[in-house]
Amino acid sequence: AVSLRNLSVNPDNESKIVAEGGLPPLLAMLRSSDPMIQLQAAVAIRNLSFSPENEVRIAAENGIPPLVSALRSQDPKIHEHVLVSLRNISANQDNKVRIVQEGALGPLVFLLRSEDHLLCQLAAGVLRNLASNLVNQVKIVQEDALPPLFALMRSPKTAVIEQAIGCVRNLSVNAENEVKIVAGNGLPVLVSCLKMEERAIQEHAAVILRNLSVNAENKVKIVQEGALKPLVLLLQSKNEFTQEQAAVALRNLSINATNEHKMVQEGTIPAMIDLLRSRNFRLNEHAAVSLRNLSVNPDNESKIVAEGGLPPLLAMLRSSDPMIQLQAAVAIRNLSFSPENEVRIAAENGIPPLVSALRSQDPKIHEHVLVSLRNISANQDNKVRIVQEGALGPLVFLLRSEDHLLCQLAAGVLRNLASNLVNQVKIVQEDALPPLFALMRSPKTAVIEQAIGCVRNLSVNAENEVKIVAGNGLPVLVSCLKMEERAIQEHAAVILRNLSVNAENKVK
Repeated sequence: AVSLRNLSVNPDNESKIVAEGGLPPLLAMLRSSDPMIQLQAAVAIRNLSFSPENEVRIAAENGIPPLVSALRSQDPKIHEHVLVSLRNISANQDNKVRIVQEGALGPLVFLLRSEDHLLCQLAAGVLRNLASNLVNQVKIVQEDALPPLFALMRSPKTAVIEQAIGCVRNLSVNAENEVKIVAGNGLPVLVSCLKMEERAIQEHAAVILRNLSVNAENKVKIVQEGALKPLVLLLQSKNEFTQEQAAVALRNLSINATNEHKMVQEGTIPAMIDLLRSRNFRLNEHAAVSLRNLSVNPDNESKIVAEGGLPPLLAMLRSSDPMIQLQAAVAIRNLSFSPENEVRIAAENGIPPLVSALRSQDPKIHEHVLVSLRNISANQDNKVRIVQEGALGPLVFLLRSEDHLLCQLAAGVLRNLASNLVNQVKIVQEDALPPLFALMRSPKTAVIEQAIGCVRNLSVNAENEVKIVAGNGLPVLVSCLKMEERAIQEHAAVILRNLSVNAENKVK
């Protein structure tokens, strides 16, 4: 055994020892009553286990049961070599299941509490590999592995921390474990790991918090535990993967209204605006979603604009990635409800990209852009600019959509634009009357109200008085007069009052 142990140090000899049938007797020696024989066999098998081919051969030779059995030895040196073997062969997917089936979890969790740092590191490493299997994720936590893993995440040895937190990272993929990690008081040590200088440990902590933050109840607890500041700092990491994990965690946390105020206090808004300028599309998207969520709060609207958030969001409306376009469109929609931002959006040259986005193929983008245009078209100067940028064609096109909400919103934008005298002529020239009349027969009252409100504004113009009647608008107007909704009756009455000024219309 000693000779084979020595020879197996040379990788070229690994396959030869196995080919000559060396594995079965070495594995049998792990069950020897002589600790020295056990130890020499364990070292030889450890050396052989580094070969990817031998990961399979050791299992095929029924080597997992004696390896697991050797974990119960009283000799820490045997533990060390057996743990290395199990760590190596547990990289194989089939072996992950078999090792657990053979009862390895109990002794592995026991060894997490060893006073020997190396044994702790190796046991955590084996569990880390096993925890990439979905079924094992549940079993490991059921074996009460979380408390010793959390303890190891405070180890003075970086290598121990990395294996322990790497294991918890894999465990955190499971939804039940998300709850148990927080309930088991795992957040304080995770926040401590976020603050460490080692990039790998920071990354693991960020990924775990990203996973935990999917759970609704965890969102507030994570913030209460002080995770915001270190997560925001990680947005400046030079490693894009770490940046992205922190960004996703903050994106998830921003969904909760309770967290909004603290997130703003910790500088989330300027940090996310910086990410909007990144060349990494994924970072752009996560930042846009976070700002979208934060912009739901009216108090944050002015802050996002004051920090320079509008230009990059508007630029993202022209992105080649539809998801990025959508997130930017929602954020701008939220910002557009502020009267101050009606002017700022136009001042930042935001009208051209909004109008351009009306030509998107995505109805959801249409919806949010239409709301933005409806809001900013309340401003007198913007009414002219929106038309000058070519909005009428796509707006009239959207009046014919099969989506009632898009019809309502498009009619609402045109209604605002039609309060401008010059636009009244241009809208009718764009052939808007036929689809507007069609919408005035919609089964949706809200659609009718916007369409007839637009026609009311258009009817102020003398030329349009004639065109509304010539375009067969009278029958639908009379129908609207008979409706029960007061606002619709009023609009119809005002339109007919305007039309009746024209001599030829009086008889018609």
